[in-house]
Amino acid sequence: SQYTQAGEKLTKDRKTVLFLMGNYYAFLVNGALILMLGAVMPYLLKDYQLRYDQGGTLLMLQSVGNLIAAILGGIVSAYTGRRAVLVFGALAFAAGYGGAACVPVPAALPAFLILSGFGWGIINNLVNVVVSERVKGDAGAINILHMAFGVGAFLGPLLVSLSVHAGLGWRGAMGMVAVLSLILAYVFFRMDLPDAAGSNDTPHPRRKISFAFLKDLRYYVFMLILFFYVGSENSVNGWLTTYLLDTGIADEFYAQRLLSVTWIAVIAGRLLCAWLSKYLSKEVLLLAGGAGSVLFVIGLILSDSPLMVTLSVIGLGLFFAGIYPNTVANADDLLQGSGTAGGLLFSCGGLGSTILPYLVGIRAEAGGIGSGMKILIFTLFSMVLLCAVNLILSKRRGVSGRSNILKNGEMNI
Repeated sequence: SQYTQAGEKLTKDRKTVLFLMGNYYAFLVNGALILMLGAVMPYLLKDYQLRYDQGGTLLMLQSVGNLIAAILGGIVSAYTGRRAVLVFGALAFAAGYGGAACVPVPAALPAFLILSGFGWGIINNLVNVVVSERVKGDAGAINILHMAFGVGAFLGPLLVSLSVHAGLGWRGAMGMVAVLSLILAYVFFRMDLPDAAGSNDTPHPRRKISFAFLKDLRYYVFMLILFFYVGSENSVNGWLTTYLLDTGIADEFYAQRLLSVTWIAVIAGRLLCAWLSKYLSKEVLLLAGGAGSVLFVIGLILSDSPLMVTLSVIGLGLFFAGIYPNTVANADDLLQGSGTAGGLLFSCGGLGSTILPYLVGIRAEAGGIGSGMKILIFTLFSMVLLCAVNLILSKRRGVSGRSNILKNGEMNI
């Protein structure tokens, strides 16, 4: 009996390790794909003679796909099973960037970017939910998951730079990510992936979808935090290289690598957050990340030398690092077992990533790229206020961390 129990534990541990490794790979590909669009943006503007607002529209269209998929992915998975939806998301990645790389027609770019956005929204939503369920909301494990995103985000711009210098151009880099996405589809197909109830992943055509989480005030706070954070992060991802080149602060070589440096800082920051989560509450870590982000985005916009910009970018990456994973960790009790809750929550981040980079592009066309980047000061400051509200609400709930949804369905604010 002891040997049997030990064997079952080893088997379970092995499945958990493989499960986590597969999802870490998913977030690595996700990070590379999302950051790659910002890295190729200067080439798109140049090759297709696009204006700032048109570049902003391309960023917006990818985020539109993200938004639609984030809303629908969790709901559809309740009926089809999570595996089918995740495999579709990986194939959407491959088709979107593979198509953009192979079809030299600028008019086709919007369709392919929307398709890649479908993959972004599906994988970002469901991977966050399934990992949070598996580790029971552990902030350290969730920070490591998002560190994998940071690794991919670091590699994406670097891959573009290496591809361009090797003579393959930006299309070569996008084609490579498409191949990695095909591998990801196979990983999801083979993954030990339980459904929300903890059994084998199977369709549930008659499953009822609960919206009880909508009675919790904190849920709306988390939605707005993700709106402002993901929108700000995607604006930095999409416009930083163009900002550095067009203001003359850095040359092409330095600007591309500085975008990767941002994500080296994010990786370090997420490792640090995973360690700090043993000593500080996730509410405090979330507020600290927001406050530091405001300070360093101001430093970035005011800097006029490569050294000061580099220091500001590193600081911004360090404080950006913990915001998304700690928001997920804070919302864990609301996300448990509900793809719908995750879908709606993460779709708000997708909405921010749709609107804010586009607004930066519109403002940049009217008053210059520096003027457009100043929008980030307002968005991140708004996020800090919401992080403070979350801290206050958590103290009112007490140290037990129980949900605000009472048994009688009333709100405990």
